[in-house]
Amino acid sequence: MSYKKIELPIHMILVQFDPDKPAGGSITCEPELYEVCPKCSQPNCLYQCDGSHLGEVQTEDMVAGRLQGNAAIDAILSLILAHACAGIDIESAAYLEGIETAFDAIGNSPLPETECQRCGSLLDEQGLCTDGTCPFSDTDQDDERGWAGHPDHCKVPCD
Repeated sequence: MSYKKIELPIHMILVQFDPDKPAGGSITCEPELYEVCPKCSQPNCLYQCDGSHLGEVQTEDMVAGRLQGNAAIDAILSLILAHACAGIDIESAAYLEGIETAFDAIGNSPLPETECQRCGSLLDEQGLCTDGTCPFSDTDQDDERGWAGHPDHCKVPCD
């Protein structure tokens, strides 16, 4: 068995595999690439750890966003390993540029709205503003027309 070891110049990615086998091997990266739970420092924590009841609260959307981002990182790393096992040159400049673009895209993915577009208060699970005085507390603000599509738009002073 002749394992091949490739160190990529991005995110301390280390790929190890047997070029004579179509699958298998391992891939690691810098731990800082993953977003971790602010309480227990584990990347896959569902925020049900011992420290989750202390200090800053993480909403379900925040936890879901962290887990989705980490899953996307795992997917990219799995693809790199699969490409290496398949004989693709993962050290080429074009390939490395593509990997950097993929990692950048993870950070630029839009997360679900958690704040009211009108007043900035938190949204509940149905997407309604939690501030009872806000016009969006009883109307879904996912309307593509935004505030202009709200039934009270012309009844209150416009900004």
